Amino acid sequence: MPPTLTIVAEHDWMRDRAIAYSQELRQVNVDAPVYDYKDAVHEFATFEMFLKTPKAQACAEDIAIWTTNFELMEIRFSTPQEVQGFG
Repeated sequence: MPPTLTIVAEHDWMRDRAIAYSQELRQVNVDAPVYDYKDAVHEFATFEMFLKTPKAQACAEDIAIWTTNFELMEIRFSTPQEVQGFG
């Protein structure tokens, strides 16, 4: 499986489930960090009324940095069929 970034908010009703999923991915050697945003609610980084808040902007920057790090590592698969969910 490809690396998986999990974003959670302190006051998110899905927080525990998201953290547990990330832990299970790590148990099978998937790079699966969790970025936990304090004092945030579900959809704090995607809901239109929150998009311009410092916390949402910081989250967008964190995602961009994380994504860039993997682009630099040149993650490659021999064929799309080797990636679960393709082909």
